Amino acid sequence: GKITNQLKLFVAKARPKNARTDVGRALRNVLAMLQPRMKNVVLAFDANERADSSPPLYVRCEDLRLEQILINLIGNALDAVAACDVPRIEIELVRHETTVNIVVRDNGPGIPPDVLPRLFEPFFTTKEMGHGLGLGLAISSAIARDYGGTLVARNLIPQMEVDGPEGGTQADADR
Repeated sequence: GKITNQLKLFVAKARPKNARTDVGRALRNVLAMLQPRMKNVVLAFDANERADSSPPLYVRCEDLRLEQILINLIGNALDAVAACDVPRIEIELVRHETTVNIVVRDNGPGIPPDVLPRLFEPFFTTKEMGHGLGLGLAISSAIARDYGGTLVARNLIPQMEVDGPEGGTQADADR
């Protein structure tokens, strides 16, 4: 049933292209749905774009479709930080003149370089058997494309910090 429902969404015709959705409202709805999974996770927002305090930010997308993208991105971030001592997910909304970037970062272990090119392929998953169908990112990417957007995945480049009086360096992967 799960596979069939995901496939239906994957092949379903996109809603009207002129649909508008408030990103903050969609984000609040998704976070409310995912709240049971976020028990020990530090959730941070960009200081200038907090989802519950900034003026409405509209994007051209049907509301349930945007929520599905956010559920997949934040759900994958939650999976990535599950084994972290101090799990952290950051959400940033970046306004541009004609576009909006919705950035979801986590402090998980990252994605192996050989996996990155395949992340958006249908039925490709890095999760254990029974824990993922490999459709979430493929569906999310298709939805974004239907509305003129794109999804991009990349590993963060660790920033280097001075470590002690000797001046050594240490990779900081918590950002």
